Amino acid sequence: MPVRSGRPVARHDAGGDSLGVVGRLRAGGAAIPQGVFSKRLVPPQRASGRISPVCCEYEVIVLVVGFPAGVFATNCYVVAEADGRPCLVIDPGQDAAAAVAEIVTAHRLRPVGVVLTHGHLDHTWTVYPLCSGYDVPAYLHPADRYRLADPAATFPPDVLAALGLLGVRLQEPDDVRPLADDAELELAGLRLRVRHTPGHTEGSVVVQTVAGSTRLELGADRRQVEGPLMFSGDLLFAGSVGRTDLPGGDPEAMRASLARVATASDLPDETVVCPGHGPLTTLGHERATNPFLREALAAGVPAAWRGRR
Repeated sequence: MPVRSGRPVARHDAGGDSLGVVGRLRAGGAAIPQGVFSKRLVPPQRASGRISPVCCEYEVIVLVVGFPAGVFATNCYVVAEADGRPCLVIDPGQDAAAAVAEIVTAHRLRPVGVVLTHGHLDHTWTVYPLCSGYDVPAYLHPADRYRLADPAATFPPDVLAALGLLGVRLQEPDDVRPLADDAELELAGLRLRVRHTPGHTEGSVVVQTVAGSTRLELGADRRQVEGPLMFSGDLLFAGSVGRTDLPGGDPEAMRASLARVATASDLPDETVVCPGHGPLTTLGHERATNPFLREALAAGVPAAWRGRR
């Protein structure tokens, strides 16, 4: 969830489409679609009247289909090399299973794992049905592992009550594998790097692609962007950052995590940030305009964290 303190926060622009799924999204005043990135450039299409992805062009083949799920509007991403290949699901929120199944069928994908950027229930709600249904493991940082046992217990009761979710019980997957800091993984044919970025929760991570720079066209925006993708979870949003007032939150750790990501040498300004809520943005845009990120940059990376990538 983004910080809401009178400063800029990520916001949606449905672009006249009230589906509540992908639509058009806005960041930094520029219309940015959230949807499919692949080497093939094909027109926007709609699957069963629900998913409305936008296709973009990359040097490195990466297919990403994203949609906001449930009452929390948590961005769930399905990531693969291309159509017809293995895929990962990142942060499956409330009621995400049906939309994931549509995407998997439409693009002839085969899920091989579910990656969780942290353990809040709005990002893990559908992890059990997906893991059990496709017989795949979940990946989560060990510091947030306890949250899967009773995710509602680690979320503010007043928030759950306001959403009519008080007392909700979710089942945890049988196979949960650890995401380690600075780990480089090969999953679904993709090379991914994990950074531990506590602050929003103890076990928050960001996950980035590391297979070289990419060139893409953002749908009708037709802009060229060179750089990797970073799935930022609830660390960084367009114009905002994750809140730290929930159980397990830590403002100092958040500032350190933001500074670490903002100063990372392998995350250029062209890095496309795929956040846990709200529109896509770029790391360069956030470095230049995001007041929270700029504050963290001014404070610098703590001495204890220096030497980490």
